[in-house]
Amino acid sequence: MKTKITLITMLFFMFFIISCKHKKNITEAKEVCFDTEILPIFLNNCANCHGNERTEKNIKYLDYSSIMGTIKTGNPDDSKAYEAITSNIGENVMPPDLPLSQNQRSLIRLWIEQGAKETKCAN
Repeated sequence: MKTKITLITMLFFMFFIISCKHKKNITEAKEVCFDTEILPIFLNNCANCHGNERTEKNIKYLDYSSIMGTIKTGNPDDSKAYEAITSNIGENVMPPDLPLSQNQRSLIRLWIEQGAKETKCAN
């Protein structure tokens, strides 16, 4: 009898855990501003290597249009730029000398999820 109660309790908790899905609603988040929040991250951390004519694979991060070449709107996990800044394996870590902070990566992720718009905001 005790085993049966334990089994039922375990099944209940497994069902509860599986059915409980908390998904962050990005529409509730403040809109990320491209020109004051996202562009400075790319210019200060990526453009040193990805800003001149001889960049690897001709990837540049100088302005909205060049950044958008590696962004899949609405899908950070399928965006090459986001993939690069969240990689933690050897030579794929970007930027190589000093990876972005968790806050910077989260901000870029949210911006992509919000549609990667070229928003201009007052300082």
